[in-house]
Amino acid sequence: MIKNIYVSNETDFLVLKFDIEYLLPTSLLYSIFFHKRILNKNAVKSIEIRCYYGIIVIINIGGYMDTDKAKREIILSKEMINTKVDELGKIISEDYKDKNLLVISLLKGSFIFTADLVRSLSIPVRIEFMITSSYGHSEESTGHLKIEKDIDVDDLKDYDVLIVDDIVDSGITMYNILDLIGKRNPKSLRSCTLLDKPSRRMVEIDPDYCGFSIEDKFIVGYGLNYKDHFRNIDHVFAFVED
Repeated sequence: MIKNIYVSNETDFLVLKFDIEYLLPTSLLYSIFFHKRILNKNAVKSIEIRCYYGIIVIINIGGYMDTDKAKREIILSKEMINTKVDELGKIISEDYKDKNLLVISLLKGSFIFTADLVRSLSIPVRIEFMITSSYGHSEESTGHLKIEKDIDVDDLKDYDVLIVDDIVDSGITMYNILDLIGKRNPKSLRSCTLLDKPSRRMVEIDPDYCGFSIEDKFIVGYGLNYKDHFRNIDHVFAFVED
């Protein structure tokens, strides 16, 4: 029985939640992910099984959204974003004025937000970058994350770390990054996101710093992408199909 279906900005997947009480043993988690597409009436083409937080089915679905024909609904204007980033910069500068701040930007989506955020800071800051992806059972040393690119800091004990991402959707990425970095024993550890979709949480997490709490819409722009495009747009918008 299908409980819910939605597009996740946080990962490259659409999420299909099942109530599997009638389908599978309750020891198996109820998440099914399939590659990010906009659904249409086309049939499922293929099914591939992977492991991510339990049993996952990656489903390739025919039919991409036609972005040339779709209308654009502006969610956050350039001016709104700039004002909020400056506001966050002042708050973070005050909170970390006597600390040794290390910002870790989660690529690729957060690169624009991070660049604007650190330039709004009035305090010294070191900046590092991390790229992660999900994986199967074969790589358990990093929990539920595969580290594609790690930070270039071996010892975090002298740093107050701030993890920066563009959006917290399901919360899985930020939750696991905080767990991973926390095990490296920084002086302190917090999270910052420009966008938050609390209605879509799959784990319990609340960002320490948040720009905007938004509705459940698939959004692009300002670092967020669709089919690896639109990251360069200076505002956040949603595609609206007639």
